[in-house]
Amino acid sequence: MSTRLTFKEYCSSKDSLRLAADNVLRVTENYTMRKYCKFPVISEEADDTEYVALKPKDTIEVVLEYLIPDNPTVVSFKIESEEDTGEKIAVRPSWGNKKLVEWLDKNAAK
Repeated sequence: MSTRLTFKEYCSSKDSLRLAADNVLRVTENYTMRKYCKFPVISEEADDTEYVALKPKDTIEVVLEYLIPDNPTVVSFKIESEEDTGEKIAVRPSWGNKKLVEWLDKNAAK
């Protein structure tokens, strides 16, 4: 037997779903590189893979969104080099979320 919702109940449930979608946990984490390595990114001009050279003391700012607690989604990824003017460059990683988080844990410190 199916229960039918009134229009008021329907609107109320839609509003609560919108609020739940807006209340997704977002965490900004800053990492400092521990060693020299190259990081694959997707270039803006073409859909080719380029590599960014990273050195120790370079910083990476990552914004993670936790829709699923065990599987965070990377929303923003910015790199700041020690030699640059202090400006952070937003890049698009070519790896998936899980591999990216594992790579950060292995090669960088919080």
